[in-house]
Amino acid sequence: MSESAFPVEASPASAAPFTVGGALNETFRIWTNNLVTFALVGLPGLALALTGPDPMAVVNRRAGRPPPLDSFGHLAAVIVVGILVQAVYPLLTAKAATGGKATIADAIPALRAALPFFVTLLVTWILIGIGTLFLLIPGFILALRWALVGPVAILESNAAPRARSRNLLRDHQGTFILFGLSMALVFLAMWGVSIGVRTALGPLAGQVVMSAISSFISAPIFSIGLTVVYLQLKRFKEGGDTAALAQVFQ
Repeated sequence: MSESAFPVEASPASAAPFTVGGALNETFRIWTNNLVTFALVGLPGLALALTGPDPMAVVNRRAGRPPPLDSFGHLAAVIVVGILVQAVYPLLTAKAATGGKATIADAIPALRAALPFFVTLLVTWILIGIGTLFLLIPGFILALRWALVGPVAILESNAAPRARSRNLLRDHQGTFILFGLSMALVFLAMWGVSIGVRTALGPLAGQVVMSAISSFISAPIFSIGLTVVYLQLKRFKEGGDTAALAQVFQ
């Protein structure tokens, strides 16, 4: 991966500003144009969600009995697959942003970045968690400032992800909050669908639909959205040709 997905080639004034409508349109354009690839990436997570023991049995011990040993292995698999998938989405989004089709082969660089990506996210989550303990507000502020840590960690090998995220979002946090609220409404509608299916067809069908929505819709759209915001803010603030994103796969 290159140091940056965007070499500085153009004046920032030549790039369109970051807007809620523009980011939403680009998010859903990339997702719909690459449905098959994103669905294939989500398949392992769906398979884990629908098979094996309940991973939450490790945390929620029922009737005072310890969880079965295989629950720990299943939970570990869920975590590992989740990390790999979240590392893959920004790469696929970056490839799709060039105007081409994202393929599974484009996800290969994510394997090299998976461990540092996990460490970056883990440290970020811990710091946000500590901030949340102090009356919630510090945690919210940190979560807002560091919202783009994931895309930065994958697409910029030499960046300090938390500082980079904060700098990109500076002066655009209000727009980003509105973007996040818009995405939340979409996810709320999906949750309502799964609840409706569960009510109409029973818990098993509801679980299948909820797992499918999470693997094939919610998870990719969430990550695509964050990556799109990253790309638009970077292009607006620093300039550069989106086609230069192809360098990240070299």
